[in-house]
Amino acid sequence: LSTTNGATVTMTARWTKCSAGTYLSGNTCTTCPAGKYCLAGTSTASSCPSGYTSSAGATAQSSCYISVSAGKYIASSGTSTQTSCAVGKYRTAHTVYYGNTSSCSSCPSGYTSSAGATAQSSCYISVSAGKYIASSGTSTQTSCAAGKYSTAHTVYYGNTSSCSSCRAGTYSTGGASSCSTCTAGYYCPGNSNRISCAEGYTSNSGATSASNCSAYTCSSGTLTKDSSYGYICVKSSSTSSSTYECGTYECGSYVCGSYVCGSYVCGSYACGSYACGSYACGTEQVPTTVDNCCYRCGGSYNTSYACCSACGTTTTYTTQTKYCTSYCNSYCDSYCDSYCDSYCPSYCTSYCTSTSYYCPSGWSDYSGSGSSLKCYKAASY
Repeated sequence: LSTTNGATVTMTARWTKCSAGTYLSGNTCTTCPAGKYCLAGTSTASSCPSGYTSSAGATAQSSCYISVSAGKYIASSGTSTQTSCAVGKYRTAHTVYYGNTSSCSSCPSGYTSSAGATAQSSCYISVSAGKYIASSGTSTQTSCAAGKYSTAHTVYYGNTSSCSSCRAGTYSTGGASSCSTCTAGYYCPGNSNRISCAEGYTSNSGATSASNCSAYTCSSGTLTKDSSYGYICVKSSSTSSSTYECGTYECGSYVCGSYVCGSYVCGSYACGSYACGSYACGTEQVPTTVDNCCYRCGGSYNTSYACCSACGTTTTYTTQTKYCTSYCNSYCDSYCDSYCDSYCPSYCTSYCTSTSYYCPSGWSDYSGSGSSLKCYKAASY
């Protein structure tokens, strides 16, 4: 190299090549700063893609990374978009290097999760009412035992659940979602199914021990165990009697012969002896109906008495069917009435007694009818 005064100076040039992860700054290789990367031999540090960063001394773009939040993942290579995990999947916080992708893990069999679940422990199972999860990490739902219950609930993966005990005075059968009040006839000490009272005993609902059971009793009637009604009291029906008029007869209209009027048989006295029997219709004839009054009309007596004056003078009738019946009836009836009335009242009344069988208030028909009617009501205790 020539100078202004003509002198010649000899200079030696030196070129420094920096290794990957460093860059040349002046004459010195300097460590690539965080957020950048430095290729081998470069004199400048390159920035990581948007959304990515790096540790100091990064040697390539692939050394740049993104911190992915829990519940998210990188779906596409070279992007910084973080996508939430779908329902039934989860992902913890993690790092993805530029150019790579990540994914979410599926919840264990039988479990699910909400979108964006951050860990396996975020996965859960919906347990049906009356069931529980007995072992950690399983999806098997076990039915609650008798005397216990559970409502529908959620169990997160790795946990278990249990059933609650029924309190005294209540009970449940296996797989129950709630406890029921102990029914009458049973007692429930709690944490069990209901227990029946001893034979012949019962209880009110809500009983808690055998001492709450009482014996059935009857203040009236006989204690009976019925297949349909249970323990009942049975007794005979009550009765009531009444008298009523069961017949009214007019002596005149029926010539009294067939009916009893007080202590007289009207046919034998009023009509037989005076009106028709010995005179109009022949000796010894005792009529019992209007027609019989004219049964013997005719002969030597037919014109002397009003009873048979309409029958004629020459014909003797010997059968019940007569030509002159209609005439004889009107005469004989009016003639006999006056004699009949002197021995008995105008009307004869008969009286009958009626008996009713019934179950008294508070009792119901049980079996039979009439005099065999039986009544029942629930036994006391």
